[in-house]
Amino acid sequence: MRVTVLGSGRMPAMSPRDGGKPIVIIGGGLAGGNAAATLRDEGFRGGVVLIGRETGIPFGRPPLSKTYLRSEEELDGWYVRPADWYAKHDVETLLESSVVAVDPAAHNVVLDSGLQIEYQKVLIATGGRNRPRRRILVKLCAGLRAVDCCQSMTGPCPLRGYETVSSVVGVN
Repeated sequence: MRVTVLGSGRMPAMSPRDGGKPIVIIGGGLAGGNAAATLRDEGFRGGVVLIGRETGIPFGRPPLSKTYLRSEEELDGWYVRPADWYAKHDVETLLESSVVAVDPAAHNVVLDSGLQIEYQKVLIATGGRNRPRRRILVKLCAGLRAVDCCQSMTGPCPLRGYETVSSVVGVN
């Protein structure tokens, strides 16, 4: 994900009067989901907006390349919170969305759809991305970042197996 940061310098300190602006979390993975959950667990009552390119709610990815891929485990225990938790705790989820610009001076983010969202604070928790080790393997290897990607690999495959070429230290 490439995000353009407009302006320069440090982000200004949070004003005591936020004007009702939410905390915006960019990244719908494990870190973003835990950030939203922690805000609510710690009693934050303001708006929280979780933005991610993922098609579903935040979950831990380690089982995708291990037990889930081998049909040994379901993902239920790997979700940060159940699907209905986000609405019940007033966490707005903008799934299948990407942030294309962050303007710290104006305190807003711009989504790929053109939507602009003002914020009081922003957390960028976009994680990492696998890089293929060899160009020749690009068409043969798939990154396991989403459930649907993993499900597409569980059927018959012309390869003998899959190789995990990247992981996140501390998550995997």
